[in-house]
Amino acid sequence: VELWVKTSSLANSVIIENYECGGYCPSGGANSEWTLGTTNGKAYVTLRDSFQTTQVLIDANMIADGNYHHLAMVRDIENRRATLYVDGIPVRSEPLSSFQYMGDNDGEPDPITIGYHRPPSVNPGDAYYFTGEIDEPTIYSKALSETDIANIFAMGSGGKKFTNALPNGSHGIQIENAPNQIIGGST
Repeated sequence: VELWVKTSSLANSVIIENYECGGYCPSGGANSEWTLGTTNGKAYVTLRDSFQTTQVLIDANMIADGNYHHLAMVRDIENRRATLYVDGIPVRSEPLSSFQYMGDNDGEPDPITIGYHRPPSVNPGDAYYFTGEIDEPTIYSKALSETDIANIFAMGSGGKKFTNALPNGSHGIQIENAPNQIIGGST
């Protein structure tokens, strides 16, 4: 997952996530999740596999400065690494502890959410929202390399140059579900 984000808020927030119990949580918590968000103005990643092995990576540097920042999280199962990138640079990388299956364990729809963690209708008091701007969120079916992330960052506001992407003016939501195939649309 990678995207551009701009915020001045120090509030804890979710930028993008897939929370396995978006509608119903068996036994009090998500069976699996991946989240890219902010905590005290710093970028963080949470990874939790279906066996509830949880891993959290938090950057030491502030991104809540009112400027755009490129964020990426990579869960590389093959090389067993979890990495958080800020502005094209790996700022936290450690051995992957959550390398088991991450997916639908409860049979309920669990949508990917952008800009919030579970709406109040699901669990009042547990919803929180991102304050700022989110641009070009993209989800990949493979672990991006450090070079891939650096190249995307280097493209800057020019947008990603996917050859088989649906035309959307380099804005909106894009989900890559297979090599060289983008699904999504314009905002």
